Amino acid sequence: RGRPRSAGRLLAESVAVLRVAEHSWRISWPAASLAEAAALCGDAALAGAAHDLAMSTLRPYVASATPYIERSTTWRRFADGELASARAAAADLADRAAARGLWTIAMVSRHDGLRLGAGRMVSSQLIEATERVDGPVSAAMGVHARGVQHGDGGQLMEAAQAFAGLGMFLYAAEAATHATDSLRKAGRGPDAAAAAAMAAEWYGSCEDAVSPVM
Repeated sequence: RGRPRSAGRLLAESVAVLRVAEHSWRISWPAASLAEAAALCGDAALAGAAHDLAMSTLRPYVASATPYIERSTTWRRFADGELASARAAAADLADRAAARGLWTIAMVSRHDGLRLGAGRMVSSQLIEATERVDGPVSAAMGVHARGVQHGDGGQLMEAAQAFAGLGMFLYAAEAATHATDSLRKAGRGPDAAAAAAMAAEWYGSCEDAVSPVM
């Protein structure tokens, strides 16, 4: 729901409980998510530590989880201020996932790239991935990608509304911010102002997340 501080507290508790229970092979999942949450809180040290923990506790017999855990690399690099490197990590993971037919993680990683500023360079690949994954999240990401590809503020606001309807308020705020930029470039000042207001409203519930877009 775009609340990284709340998510981070819960994920840290999950890691602690699994350590006490000596279920080390399960730690990689919450640790990887904790790395992303920490990155979105601007805590590079915690993001790095959580990423290291996620990778060190990943086990060969849960290989299907590997791409999801590796996604934490993207967010560690973002937390370290290495935007180009973060985009490269997202693209590499998406390429490898797509080659294996793992379209959900490919889609999510392409969308990470879009959020990290890859823009039109990744939009076509994201559209391809969304067409191979069912559900409302993939539909919203597809509209987001098309809006970025065509610089279409209307489509971008459609994506923002779709994300908001799913309770994904940080994604909604980011898509609305993209819409604001596109509408301004199109000379649609009042529409841009309305999009900016919606972005601010959605972002207001995101616990001051350090977004790559906002």
